[in-house]
Amino acid sequence: MSNTPPLSEPHTGIDRPSNVRWLIFVLACGTSWFLYLHRYTWNFVKPRLQEEYGWNDSQAQAVYSLFNLTYGLGQIPSGVLCDYLGPHVFLVASMGLWSIALPLHALASTVTSLAAVRLLFGVAQAGCFPILAKVSRTWFPLSYRTGVQACIASFSGRIGGAMASIIMASLLMGYCHLTWRSSLWIMGGAGLVFAVLFAILFRDSPDRDPRVNSAELRHIQEGSTDGAKSSERQFMSWSHALTNLSLWFLLIQQLLVAGVDTVFLTYMGQFFERRSDIPGMAGWLAALPLIGGAIGGTFAGFLNDALLRANRGLIIKITALMGCVLGGFTSVLVGGGLTSTADWNWSSHLLELLANLLQHSALGCLGGAFGGAIVGVLLLPVAGSRRWCRSVIGAIGALMASLMFFIVMRQTNVMAAAAVLFTVKFFSDMQQPTQWGVCTDIGGRFSATVFAIVNTAGNVGGILIPNLFGLLNDANSSKVMVDGVEKTLINFTPLFMSAGVMYTIAAICWLFTNTTSSVDVTTFEKSERR
Repeated sequence: MSNTPPLSEPHTGIDRPSNVRWLIFVLACGTSWFLYLHRYTWNFVKPRLQEEYGWNDSQAQAVYSLFNLTYGLGQIPSGVLCDYLGPHVFLVASMGLWSIALPLHALASTVTSLAAVRLLFGVAQAGCFPILAKVSRTWFPLSYRTGVQACIASFSGRIGGAMASIIMASLLMGYCHLTWRSSLWIMGGAGLVFAVLFAILFRDSPDRDPRVNSAELRHIQEGSTDGAKSSERQFMSWSHALTNLSLWFLLIQQLLVAGVDTVFLTYMGQFFERRSDIPGMAGWLAALPLIGGAIGGTFAGFLNDALLRANRGLIIKITALMGCVLGGFTSVLVGGGLTSTADWNWSSHLLELLANLLQHSALGCLGGAFGGAIVGVLLLPVAGSRRWCRSVIGAIGALMASLMFFIVMRQTNVMAAAAVLFTVKFFSDMQQPTQWGVCTDIGGRFSATVFAIVNTAGNVGGILIPNLFGLLNDANSSKVMVDGVEKTLINFTPLFMSAGVMYTIAAICWLFTNTTSSVDVTTFEKSERR
C-alpha cells in the first residue's frame, strides 16, 4: 500500500483561527456602552435635582463628585484583584451592581439617601475600565490592539454617553413623556439583561477558553513581549511604579483631562436646555460632543497602530479621513445656516439639512481631507517610534481641544456652539485610546494595575475640578424671571477658559511621557526602545 499522500485533500479549516476574540470584543464594547449610557444620565438628572432641592451649582457638583470619590478609591484595589483573579466575575458583578444603583437615584427621597446612592454607583463602576484594559491586552495581538481599545473605550463608551442624552432626554422624557425617574428604571433594567448575557458568553482569557483553537491563540500572542502568559498570578513592583517619571506625567495629564471631561457629563444638559426652545432638542445637541469624541477617539486608536507599524500610506489615509469627517460635519452645522430653531418642524428641518449638506459638506470635506493629509505627512518622522507616536498624538489632541475651548467662548448661536464642542471632544478623545496604549505599554503584565493607578488620578481630578467649576459658575451666574419662574443663568465663558488652560498643561505632560519606560521588569528588558 502506497504511503504517498493524495494530490488533494479537503481543507479541514484547522489552520484557520477561530473568531472568539471578536465575541469578546462585542461584549467589551457593550460593557463600555452601558457604563457611559448609565453614567451620563446625570446630565439631565442634575437639573431636576437642583429644582427639587433648590441647590446652587457648587452644591450639585459636590453631590456629583461623591461618585468620583468611591470610583477613584476603587480603582487600584479592583485593578490589583483583576490582575490576580481575572475579569469575568468582576465585570458581571460590576454591571449588575451599577444597573441596580442607577434606578435607586429615583427612589432617593433625602439628600443623605441620594449621597449614598452616588457613592454606591461610583464603587460599582470603579473596576470596569481597568479590567477592560486587561481584556484588550489578553485577547488581542499587539499589531491592532490600540485600535481595538479605541473601539471599546472611545467609540462604544462615547456613543453610550451620547445615547444617554438621546434615549433619556429626547426619547423617554421628550417623546414618551416619561419622568426622569421612570426613565432610569427602564435604562437600569436593560443593563441587567446585558449583564446576564455577558456572564454566559465571556471568558477570562484565550488560553482558558475551549472555544479558541490553537491558530487563534497563536495569532493573539503575536508580538507579545512576555509570552502572553495571561493566566500567570503576579503583583506589580510598587518601587518600579513610584520611580517611573513617565507614569507621573501620565497621572498629571489624566487628572486634568478627566477633570475637564466632567464639563460634558454635568453641564451639557443645562447648557443646551437653556439655549434651545424645542422639546427634546437639548438631548440631541448634548449628544453631539460625545459623538465627536467617539469618532476622534476611534480614528486616533487606528492612527496609533498605523504609526507603530510605520505604515506611511495608511497614516496619511487615516489623517485625511479624519480631516474629511471633521471638516464636512462642522461645515454643515456652522456654514449651512442652521442658525435658528424657533420655528422648528421636522419637514423644514430635513429640507434645510439636505440643502446645507449639498452646499457646504463637499467643500468642508475636501478642505478637511487636504489639511488632514498634511498633518499625516508631518507625522511621518515619528512613524515606528513607540516613544514619540503616543506622545505626539496625545499632545496634538490636548492642544487642539484647548484651542477649540477658546473658540467656543465666542459662539452665540446654539448650533455653532454644538459644532465647536463636537470638535473639542473630537480632539480631546484622541487622548483616550492613546492613554490606553500607554497604560498597556508601561504596565506590561500589570496593565490593569497601571490603568487603575492612572484612573485613580483621573478621579482625583473628577473630585477636585468639578467643585472648582461649581464655585466658578456660581460666581458667574445670575437670577432671572422666565414666565414667572426664577431661573439661574450661567455665564460659561470662565469655565471654558479654565478648561482650555488645563488641556494646554496636559499637552505639555504628553511630551514628557515615555511609553517605553515600563514598570514590568520583564517587558522593560525585552522591549526595543526606539
